[in-house]
Amino acid sequence: MTINNNMQCFAHKHNVQPVVQAKYQSFARYVLLALCCIVFYPLTSITTSAQIWLSGERYPCPNTAYVYAIIPPSSWTVINWQVIGAVASVVYVPGSPSALISFSDNGGFPCTVIALMQNDTSGAQTTTSKGIFIQTNNYSVSIGNGPSFIPCGTTPDLMYIGTPSRFDEHVDIVQYSWVIPTGWTADRLDNRYLRVKPNETGTGNIVLTTRDKCGNIKSSSFPITRIPTLQPIAGQDCQCINVDRPYSVPDVAVAGTAYNWTVTGGLQIVSGQGTTNVMVRNNGGGGTLSVIAQTPCGNTNQVSKSIQSVSTVPAFRPVTNEERPWSNFTRMGRIRVVNPEPCAVYYFIPETPGIIFGGGTVSNPAGTGDFIHVEVDTYGRKYSYYGVNDCGAGATYTNPQVPLNPSCAGDDGNPLALRAGQQITAEPNPFQDNTTLSYDLSGASVVTLDIVNNLNQVVRSIYQNERQKQGKQSVVVSARGLQTGSYTVRLVATNQKGETIRASTIIQIVR
Repeated sequence: MTINNNMQCFAHKHNVQPVVQAKYQSFARYVLLALCCIVFYPLTSITTSAQIWLSGERYPCPNTAYVYAIIPPSSWTVINWQVIGAVASVVYVPGSPSALISFSDNGGFPCTVIALMQNDTSGAQTTTSKGIFIQTNNYSVSIGNGPSFIPCGTTPDLMYIGTPSRFDEHVDIVQYSWVIPTGWTADRLDNRYLRVKPNETGTGNIVLTTRDKCGNIKSSSFPITRIPTLQPIAGQDCQCINVDRPYSVPDVAVAGTAYNWTVTGGLQIVSGQGTTNVMVRNNGGGGTLSVIAQTPCGNTNQVSKSIQSVSTVPAFRPVTNEERPWSNFTRMGRIRVVNPEPCAVYYFIPETPGIIFGGGTVSNPAGTGDFIHVEVDTYGRKYSYYGVNDCGAGATYTNPQVPLNPSCAGDDGNPLALRAGQQITAEPNPFQDNTTLSYDLSGASVVTLDIVNNLNQVVRSIYQNERQKQGKQSVVVSARGLQTGSYTVRLVATNQKGETIRASTIIQIVR
């Protein structure tokens, strides 16, 4: 166990043993020496009229003995010393206001030194304490503030800062040692701060090594580079045969840089070699396009892009209809292209008044099949579609109407017909704030009127089984609380004969 200066002040040339149930010789002659080494810390007031101060190291090193002491008030005697929250060796003489304490490493968690005092007259007891954070070897050190990339050919003044950190946010560093790349000059290499000037081309690592008061050593390395990182190539993934297309990379912004482009397979560099922008021709089969930036300080990383070859416009691909829409009110359905061509984008055109969401396109460069949502009204609608790639647009194909779910059809398997006067209108439509829904009932009816979203979820219920008279009806609907987009207004009316009529219309909220 290492004995520090406080320990020497406390027990120089004396053999002090842990307290046991036995008598000890007088320890008074050591107390005065111990108090000479004390820096006092205020803690808490006790039931006596005086304030008690407990001195000693607040951030002790493990396995090192420290002196902790108090000056008890008149008529009070220290009868015991304890440590809570850590394994510790406590050495003291009964009645002495000082103790030698050595702590084990407890992972940096706080612990407490406690002195128990007793009143010589009344026998009353009280305590005073001091919070302790035992220093550990798990601190870290980092280097920050300065840049990691310095453009080639420049020599700016740079400042770097070493920052130690520990779990308990306290670390006593007694030594900082900096190492800089060869050829650099420094005018400050002390403590936490490093101020340097690089040479024109030098790269390497700035290294900081620290030692805390407990002898723990930590190092951190900060790499410095003169060579920038080249970003990915911009340009299309598919290219038609015998067609030139542009490709580019961002400029690395280093004077004197040249860009070396290379190709494989059937690709050819047509123009732009040495610059950030090139024209590439696909002579058949596609290939890989790569580039490296050659700076005065060295070559950057290489970036590459795979380019697929297409020779004709997209051929016919069948489609499938999934999650077929309900026939009596609007619901989302999905149309999927079967085995789409890898480089094709497919466009869908609905037959009015059908609506196709998702911009009317579905892109599938991976060739795995993708979905586009289509919304249909009571009868379903036909739609057309065609594919487009770098070679152009393919033929347009018309698909039969979107099939309807027979579970919502009438007994004859056909959708229930809408009767005259049962249509819903919305004015204005599209709208920002409010729209007026209107419909005409041919007879007294029980009416349910809902607004549903594209997932067929009711987002607003306007009427629920409300009795309404024959004739024209209208209600104002606010857009408040609804997101921008398309919704379906769904009407269900049951007349006195028990006949149920359904109608719907699409409304559009814009902002």
